[in-house]
Amino acid sequence: MKRFLSICFLLYLVQICYAQTELVLPYNATGLTDEQKAMNPDRLAYPKSMKETIRNEVDFLCNTKITEFGPFSVSARKKVVFAPGNLQFCAGRGTHVCADGAKEKGMWRFAEHQWDYVGGEECGTVYANGEKCNNSLISDNYAGWIDLFGWGTSGWKSGAMAFVPYSTSAKNEDYYPGNSYTTDLTAEFAYADWGKYNQIGTDPAGTWRTLTQSEWQYLVFKRPNYAELQGYAFVNGIGGMVLLPDTWSLPDGLSFSHLKTNNYTVSQWSVMEEGGAVFLPAADRRDGNQWSYCGLVGFYWTASHTDQGRSHLVIFTEDEHINLLDECEFRSYGLAVRLAKDITPAFSVSENKRVLFSPGNLQYCAGTNTWRFAEHQWDFVGDAESGTVYANGEKCNNALISATYSGWIDLFGWGTSGWNSGAKAYQPYSTSRDSTDYFVGNNKNNSLTGEYANADWAVYNKIGNDPAGTWRTLTYEEWEYMLNKRPNYAQLRGLATVNDVPGCVLLPDNWSTPSGITFSVISNSSFSDNVYNAAQWEKMENAGAVFLPAAGNRISSILFDVSEWGTYWTASVNPNPTEYKDRVWCFSFYDNAYPHIWGRQYRHFGSSVRPVQDIK
Repeated sequence: MKRFLSICFLLYLVQICYAQTELVLPYNATGLTDEQKAMNPDRLAYPKSMKETIRNEVDFLCNTKITEFGPFSVSARKKVVFAPGNLQFCAGRGTHVCADGAKEKGMWRFAEHQWDYVGGEECGTVYANGEKCNNSLISDNYAGWIDLFGWGTSGWKSGAMAFVPYSTSAKNEDYYPGNSYTTDLTAEFAYADWGKYNQIGTDPAGTWRTLTQSEWQYLVFKRPNYAELQGYAFVNGIGGMVLLPDTWSLPDGLSFSHLKTNNYTVSQWSVMEEGGAVFLPAADRRDGNQWSYCGLVGFYWTASHTDQGRSHLVIFTEDEHINLLDECEFRSYGLAVRLAKDITPAFSVSENKRVLFSPGNLQYCAGTNTWRFAEHQWDFVGDAESGTVYANGEKCNNALISATYSGWIDLFGWGTSGWNSGAKAYQPYSTSRDSTDYFVGNNKNNSLTGEYANADWAVYNKIGNDPAGTWRTLTYEEWEYMLNKRPNYAQLRGLATVNDVPGCVLLPDNWSTPSGITFSVISNSSFSDNVYNAAQWEKMENAGAVFLPAAGNRISSILFDVSEWGTYWTASVNPNPTEYKDRVWCFSFYDNAYPHIWGRQYRHFGSSVRPVQDIK
């Protein structure tokens, strides 16, 4: 009876989605027989168990759930997940909603399998209405699927002459968004990006985007262990590139080599996918209405232009593997598109504001007047005996703070950004023991906001490669909301020891504990409640977890409570200046106590700073 009801439910969903006729093919099918074509199927599928059939039928036909693969680092601080397949478009089917509210003809979707590509008359794996789909048949009313697009052809009127997904103009200059070859598919022209502008399945416009050339460069050539995380393979008989996620662990019974071609059956690749592996099929190239290469070469657009008026792309073959060419390709050529989605470990700091934490505590070197973030979240300077930070082969030490010290420090007096705020002590190496010396604007009631925002370390200073103003310090109210008011707040904080460093863990709003990892929340939390080695913490970090080390405090050049107490500045003065006139709000934690906000920190104390960035 349950099976009968499940089948009925499936049929109902199929009816409301597409009312399609399905033809089930064997895994090794490469085309349709004359008898199968006579059936005129609307959709092709591979055999699955009843449970898998019901789940995948609903997922693919209605796009109620889209699998994501990753995570993949595309910069030192940014990670993405990839879409489940190449982007496809059908001009002769349905309508979709765009980012500007317009309803446009045609339907966008992701390929059913990662190895699927349309190709041409002779090659490819995609069918519609019982017929082999063919990129050479691209037109404004073609009822089949295409997956090779001219650059920036999202359908948004970008100022380019050719901007719709079925554009076939052979003129490179027809594909200039804003009628300029110097524009990328970002910022003012972000809607020219297929994923930014269009609803794909049921994903609203803006869910996905195209990676830039620099992001592809980092993923392929710069992320840790990059060489071992890519290679060529045949999946279900289709050639293409395999990209493995940052946290890759090879499944039992399978092999992978970045030096030679790999081969996977459908079932083997399914296991690889469960670990986050991505496959980019060699989807060929289109020039006008001419399709070429027949599964030998993969061409994928980036969102970046070149000075030659062309656009950057990712290109690969079985022999040469993956390359990113500076001169790249004419924009009039039709290339494949594989979209990605930013991983946003958001932390709510009010009902309508979310932030992203910096990758580590703020550090400063007076010898070079340089600001940076700690290399790892657990890193802190400490003193001569404790801490994890070195410079020029020497252990860094907050006790050596001075205007000429060539090592790193990470404990700062309040408001010591280096901006002359009207306070007597405003340099990051200030060591005055008089809290009144740290009154910005020479007034105890001024916070590090508004007129005095430049007294905020992150607002005033360039940090690493980030321009001034990229980051900022949370206010008291924002810390209070995140710790004690956001939904499920009590389950999103706790103490821990990471790589032998005690500290506090903060978890993002949409937290999901990684497989094989545990996180414990206890009333009287202890540093020993959660203990992670570097590899375990990497999994936590990739899921969005933030760690604040117990870096201690400083008075002048004297350190105390190192590895026992963590104190982090807020941007807010104490709201009760009569009782605590020289003090400001801080975030604090220590062993056997919940992380909390308190307003009793003297401004001359040297404490930690962990900036955030607003999520637009």
